[in-house]
This record gives sequence, structure tokens and C-alpha cells, in this order.
Amino acid sequence: MLKLPHLQGGATGYLPTREGLSRTAPGVETGLPPSIVTNTWKSQAKASVEGTTDARYRSAALQCEVKLAEALCKAPERETKPNEDHVRPEQFRTAVCMELMGELCEMAGPFGSVLQSIREELAKAIYSDYYQSGSGTLAFDQLPFFTVAERLEAETAKMMEEQARWKADLLDREREVYSIDERMRSLEKQVSEAETLNSDLAAKLEDANDRAAQSKSEVRTSREEVKRLRKELLRSKEDMQRMRAAGHLQQVEAEELEKLRLTSAETQKELVNTLVHLERERKLSANSVSGDQHTTALKQIDELKRKMAAGNAPTRALTPRPDWRKLNPFDRVTTDGKTVDLVNELCVELKVLKKKTGELKDMDARLAEARSLLDPEPEASDPYEGEFQATVPKPTTQDDGGPSGIEAVMPSLGSGPELPRYMRLAKNIPLRPLSKRTTELFLKEVWECKMTSDASRTIPYSLPEFLYQHLRIKHKGQQTHLAEFGYNFYAALQQYNYDADVDLFLKVLTGAITEHVRGDRIALTRSLTEIMEYADTSTEVGGEGTQPGLIRRERLVAALKDLFPTKTPAAMSAITRALEEDQPGEVVDYMKLFEDDEDMNQGDFVETVYDQHLAEIQEYVDGVSDAIRTAGERFARKNGRAGDDPMVCPLSVMRKAIVSYEPGKPEGDVDAYIARGARLGTVSEVCLQCQLGLETPVEEFISRMHTALVKRSDNYSLSAVHRWKTAKAGGGPNPRGAISQPGKPSFA
Repeated sequence: MLKLPHLQGGATGYLPTREGLSRTAPGVETGLPPSIVTNTWKSQAKASVEGTTDARYRSAALQCEVKLAEALCKAPERETKPNEDHVRPEQFRTAVCMELMGELCEMAGPFGSVLQSIREELAKAIYSDYYQSGSGTLAFDQLPFFTVAERLEAETAKMMEEQARWKADLLDREREVYSIDERMRSLEKQVSEAETLNSDLAAKLEDANDRAAQSKSEVRTSREEVKRLRKELLRSKEDMQRMRAAGHLQQVEAEELEKLRLTSAETQKELVNTLVHLERERKLSANSVSGDQHTTALKQIDELKRKMAAGNAPTRALTPRPDWRKLNPFDRVTTDGKTVDLVNELCVELKVLKKKTGELKDMDARLAEARSLLDPEPEASDPYEGEFQATVPKPTTQDDGGPSGIEAVMPSLGSGPELPRYMRLAKNIPLRPLSKRTTELFLKEVWECKMTSDASRTIPYSLPEFLYQHLRIKHKGQQTHLAEFGYNFYAALQQYNYDADVDLFLKVLTGAITEHVRGDRIALTRSLTEIMEYADTSTEVGGEGTQPGLIRRERLVAALKDLFPTKTPAAMSAITRALEEDQPGEVVDYMKLFEDDEDMNQGDFVETVYDQHLAEIQEYVDGVSDAIRTAGERFARKNGRAGDDPMVCPLSVMRKAIVSYEPGKPEGDVDAYIARGARLGTVSEVCLQCQLGLETPVEEFISRMHTALVKRSDNYSLSAVHRWKTAKAGGGPNPRGAISQPGKPSFA
């Protein structure tokens, strides 16, 4: 429905109406196309009577009545509105009435104009400014007000229904909004609590990071403390063994002590005789002057006394008494009289005797030093017995952190035969700390020189023996300088024992482990570098195009897992974490992993591998030793020998103990341990001696077995190195069982 302005005087255009009604304009005035037709009430009135009978009747009233009845027959049936007693008006019937009223106006004569005006006013009151098309045509009929009102009522009812529906929806939305507000308040509270929790967690995380950084700096110290405690445990076990083994040596030591006491008494007796002889010679030289010479000398002395008395008499002056203790009677040289010559000669002789006495003291000191060095090198052990930190003071410093200027000293351990010869010195040692770099360079120098020495000797020196020989050559035989450097070098080893190389040297030097562990570490390093080179695909035919010397991290980790097949997940995780700390990223420059910094410190990766290697060997040594002791005790109880000292056990029992501790250990390795511990000539004798029931003391067997390398046979796998080498050459199956491509290993 459209409201047209042709009845509103001067308005143009058209306006949109409500839903369901069309719109148009009054023809030319509105500028609409000519195809659109507007039917005003007049047009509708004329159209309403079309087709009716227009015959002439005798009476005009009858004609109008017939025409009205005929036209109204075309109108639809009328309905009564609810709660109303009259029928509803209808648009067509209204148009018929308006048309007939117009015809009546023409018949009214002088009342025609008045009726016509009334008709126009009624039309204005009945018809609205709204038009509507019917059946989708372009003809728009002017609507009466009652039709518009009906439509508006229907639309109002529909809008009320929509309003009720929207109101219900609005209430639902309000409830949802309220629920959302409640959830928002709850979420805001939770967010606030989460922010508070996050701030607390951030503070805790920061604190944890600080503690982690502090713990990381302390991890080496704690790790070395564990190593030190393990070393103390080993040393206590060794001390118990020594105490058992040293019982039969006490009588020999007592006899040697008695001999030393007799020698000391004889030496003191000889010294007393020498002093008596010297006194006798002095008296003899004093009495060797003749009587005439003595008398003449006395006369000359009396004459001098008289002259002195005569010289002092006239003056009557007091002469100050000299301090005879401060006067040197040997610095006044006179030539008068032979007695003076004799006295001078005695003074010269006394000076010579004093000089010789000093030389004798030096000779005695050197003799004592030489005697202390005559004792052979003792068995390698810790001279401080684990109390180095409590015994040796740290260098004193000023408040600003610099040296205090007061030279710190280390108390000497003496010059007894229980000490290594590079530490035998009776006096205290000035503390001159060595740097980390100096310490490592010197121990590498010792290792290299020892390897050269071992190659030329049938029986190689032990490390303490060679260290003494090396220092003796370096310091030209001066024991004082040698021992001072030996003490300071030992202090540096204790200070820097967190380093794997320093720790290994210190443990070998003190007898905690055998020197053969270093050889196994060298072999491990060689295997490690070789498997990394074989894992490097940059040099292969059809390689991955990576830069030479670089390996993808996952490939390197796979190679390491092949090389260390028996490591626990925790140990392998520690190695991968250390690798990540050294070189983060997807690619690893494996040659840089083995480089040292300015202080000769190695990276975390190499340190972790070396520390685990040493710890695994020490753990295996302890475990296999305990297994042998347990088997020996079980055998002793079973055969009624529980009280035997020393405990003796057959070789077959100890062999079974070794095999049970490490199942799958190659028989050659087991027989080598048995032959070494039992002092057999060859490995081939082991089987026969076990069958013959040869018995040997358990502790002696363990001690001799540990003189060479004792370790797990698979702590690192040489077969893995061979597999990677074969895979790189393209001549065999790839590592981990994958089918190899020519020149390019791959992983399953």
C-alpha cells in the first residue's frame, strides 16, 4: 500500500508503505511510467456500474433502484464484525453508491451542485490517500479509510504478536546476558586469581631460575664431592686391606727402629769423642809454648801494666769500663810478642772450625735428605688421606680481594718413607698457586714424557715414580725446589679436580684407579671421533649437501646411542643435554666439541662422557670386587672356614662370581682377570687350575686383578663404529638394521 500525494495539494513523488502493499504515483504528476494506472474513487465508481442495465424507466427512482440492485449483486457478501450489529463496509459497494449518488446529483435539478459538493466531501471523508494494486497488476485503486483501517489493525495485531515474541526473546536474551554477566564476573575473578597465581608463579619461576643457576654452578662441586666420597670409601677399603697385610711387617719395622736407635747412639758417641778430641787439641796447642817464652811474655805483660799505671796516675781521670761482651778479641792485630801470634793463629783456626761446622751441618741436612730419598717409592695413595682441604690453608686476601702480601705456607708432611718422594721435605712449603692452564699443560707434559719413557723400559715407572724422576730432571736434583713444586702441583690438582683430565691424573697419582683407565679413555675418544666422522654425510656420494664437519643432531644422537648401547636413559639424556648446551641448533660441528678454551677447559659434552666413563669403571670395579668377596665368604661359611684370615677361595668360585656379575662377558676377558689375580703364567692355565681347585687369598687376588684395566666389556661398542664405517662405505647393512643406500646411511 502506497500513500499518493495527489490529494494532498502540491506534493510530488511517492513513499514506501508497510509490508504487503504496493506503491505508485498519480500518473503524470508523480513522473511514473504511463503503464502504471491509478484508479481514483471516481474511476472506481464508474467501473462499478459497468455492465448494468441502463434502460429508461418511467421513474428515475426505479431506474436508480434497479441499477443499484443490479450493481450490488456483483459485490461479495458482507460479514459482520465481532461484537458489532452491522455489516462490514465494502470497497466495491461504496464505489457503486458513490456512482449512483453522482447520477442522482445530475437528476436533482437545482440541488445538483449542492449534492455534488456533498458527494465530493463524502468521498474525501471515505477515501484515503492510499492506493493498492490487485492481483499483481499495474492498476492501483484508491482505498477507503475502512480498508486502510482493517489493514492497519491486521498489521497492528501482527506487530503485537511480533512484539510479544520479541519481548519473550528479549527476556531470554536478558537472562542470557545476566548469565553471561555472571560468567564474566566469575571469569574476571578467575582471571584475577590466575593473574595473582601467575605473578606468584613468575616470582617462583624467577626464584627457581636463580636457584637453578646457582645449582648449576654447584653441580660440579657436588659431583666432585660424590667422587671424593666414593674415593674415600675405596681408600677405607684399601686401608683395611693394608692393615690386614701390614700385621706381619710390624716386627720387621720394630727391628729396623731398634737398629736406627743403635745407629743414633753410636753417632752421638762419635760426636762426643770428636768434641773431646777437639778440646784436647785446643789445650795442647795452648800448652805448646816454651817456659822461657812464657816467662818473657809475663815480664812484658808486667811491664805493660806498669806503663799503663804510670800513664793513668797523673790524670786521676775515670776511664769508662768497656763492654767486653761486645768487643771482638780477634779483630785487633798486633805484631808485638810471640804470644799474640799464637793467639791470632788460634783465632784463625777457630774461624776455620766454625766454617767447617756450618758445612758439616749442611752436609748433615743433605745426608738426611739423601737418606730420606733412599727409601723406595711407596704404594700410590693419598698423602693427605682425604683431609687436604682441612689441612692446607687458602692464600690470604685483602678486603678488596687482592693478595694480602703475606706469603701463605703449606705444612710439610715430613720426609718419611710413607710419602711419595716428590713430597719429602722437612720444612714448610710456600704456597704458590698454579693456574688451571699451567696445571693442565704440565700434566700433559708428564703423560707425554711417561709414554716415551714406558716405550724404552721393560718395567715402566708408576706415575708417582715417574713424576719424581721428571721433577728431579726439571729441577736439576734440588730436592727443596722439587718438593715445593710437587706440593703446589698436588694442591692445584685438588683445586681443579672438577676437570675430567685433572681428576683422572689425580686418581691415578693417588692409586684410586689404574693408569690403564687413561688408555681406555684414549680409545673411547678415538672411537667417538671416528663414529662422528662416519656419521658425517657431507663427503659421501650423493650426500646431503651439508658443510663438511657438520652433522644433523638427530643423526649424531643416533650414532651416540649405537656407540653406548648399555647406558641408562638418564645417562643418555645427560649426554644429549650437554650436547645441546655446547652447540644448540639442528646441526652440530662435531670437531669443536673436543676443543679447549683458554684455561684448557673442555665442553660439557666431553666432560659428561669422560665423567660417566670413569664413574662406570669405578662402579664396575666396586661391584665385581664385592661379588668376589661375597662368593668367598659364602664358600668359607659352607666349608667351615669363616674364621680364616686371610680368606682363601678357589679360582673356580671367583670365576663364577665374575661371570654372574656380568653375564655375557667374553671368556677371554674373564680368564685374563683370573690369570692376573692368581699370578698365572698364561691365560691357557686358567681352565686347568680351576679344575685342579687352586686356591688363592681373596684380597690379594682382588688387589692384583686391579693392577690392570677392569671394566664392562660393552661400556662402548667398537662394533658400532665398524657398522657405521661399513655403512658409509656402502659395503654393508646400515646401522640399526636399515637397508643401506649406496654411499648414504639411513635409519629405520
